[in-house]
Amino acid sequence: MIREFVYGRATAALRSAYGTLDEPPVLPRDRFRGGELFEQKWKELAEEARRIFEVPSKVPTFGEIMPEQEPLASADGKPWRLFVAKAYGYKVPSAPLLAPILCNLTAQCPDVLSATYSWIPAGKVIPPHRGPFRGVLRYTLGLHVPEAQSEGERVSLVIDGKEHRLREGQSILWDDTYVHSSLNTTQQPRTVLLLDVKRRPLPVLLGFLNFCVIGITYLGAYLTLRKHAQTIANRAGKIP
Repeated sequence: MIREFVYGRATAALRSAYGTLDEPPVLPRDRFRGGELFEQKWKELAEEARRIFEVPSKVPTFGEIMPEQEPLASADGKPWRLFVAKAYGYKVPSAPLLAPILCNLTAQCPDVLSATYSWIPAGKVIPPHRGPFRGVLRYTLGLHVPEAQSEGERVSLVIDGKEHRLREGQSILWDDTYVHSSLNTTQQPRTVLLLDVKRRPLPVLLGFLNFCVIGITYLGAYLTLRKHAQTIANRAGKIP
C-alpha cells in the first residue's frame, strides 16, 4: 500500500513537470521515424511473439514485474503478460535469445527506449490508467488482433475517451500520460508490440529534464528487470 502511494505521488509530480507541453493524445506516426521499420517486419514480429506466448504462463505478468501495478494488471482476475526486451535503455540479457528480431530492430533505432510484447487473454479489460512520463511517446503495433465474431465483441484502445481499433500490422503513436484503457472482449488473446520512444523535439529545459529522468529510470529498470530476466530464463527453460 505504501509503495503504491509513493509511486502514485511520484508519477503525478513527474507528469506535472511537463505541464507546458501542449500536444494532443494521438500524434502523427511520422514523429517516430523508425516506425516504418517495425511495420515492414510486423509479420515476423507477430510470429516471434506467438512463439514466446505459446505457453503464456512462461511469461511474467505485469504485476510480477512491477508489484505496484498488480491492482491494475489483475483487476478482473485475468493476467496481463509482458515480455520486456528493453526498458529505458536497459537491455534484458535473455531477450536476444528469445526475441532476436525485436532486439535487432530496436538496435537500429536509438530513439527506442523500451520494447515489449504485450499479451492479454480473451475477455480481458485493462481499466483506465495513466503513464508517468511525458518525455516519451508510446508506439503500439498490432500483431495478433482477433476479429470480432459478434456485435458485442471488440478489441480496442481507448485514449482520452476516444476509441481506437487497431488491425494487425497497423500502428498508432500516442501519449500514454492521457487516461487510457484496453479491452479484448473476443474469445481469443490479443498481442501487440509496445515501444516507448524519445519525445522529439523538446524545449531545452525539458530536454535536460528528459536526460536526467531517463538516466534515473534506467537504473530502476536495471534493478527491477534483473529479476524479471531470470524469471523469463527459468520459465522458458532455454537459458541456464
